[in-house]
Amino acid sequence: MPVEAVTAVLLLLATPVGVQKGLLVLGAILLVPIWISTALLQMPAHRRLSSGFDDRVASRLVETNWLRTALRSARSALIPVVVARAING
Repeated sequence: MPVEAVTAVLLLLATPVGVQKGLLVLGAILLVPIWISTALLQMPAHRRLSSGFDDRVASRLVETNWLRTALRSARSALIPVVVARAING
């Protein structure tokens, strides 16, 4: 996650030629709910599960991971667009 944050900031500070800054801003904005979800939902669930399996906690973890999956998928969809625009600069 720290590498992801540093990369997002560096891309915003040194936007490659041909890449719309809005795409990079969107990618950075998508990190916010991902990190909030990780901190408030997934990490506590993992802590609870580390002391013993609880079916309810495990189910909740799987359910809440779908939010992160969707947001990370959206972020991942931006990568080929940004790379193609940077190459075509």
